[in-house]
Amino acid sequence: MKKLLLTSAVALALATVALSTAKVEAAHFERTVQRSNNDTTSLSAARWGSRLQILNLLTRFKHKLGEDGFRSYNRQFRARVGAAKSVSEIDELYNKFEKELEELKDLT
Repeated sequence: MKKLLLTSAVALALATVALSTAKVEAAHFERTVQRSNNDTTSLSAARWGSRLQILNLLTRFKHKLGEDGFRSYNRQFRARVGAAKSVSEIDELYNKFEKELEELKDLT
């Protein structure tokens, strides 16, 4: 009987440790996910977001730019964004490229 109680106590202790470990891991994972979802002001997030924005913008003007122009503008923008030191600088670059493409649209 004592062996059974001891075995049950050990099993209960192990289950409690496993459950608390799982809760800690889940809480850590939730915080990590929450941080990454709310990471909209970091330079890395701005770079990724701007790449998507410029692809959408270039796609709108693809018929005017042609395939080579599309690739050229994409490379230029990505190089300048990679060298940017702040989120506001990336926003300025995007606005500048948008104006350039709008002017290109007006010229043709």
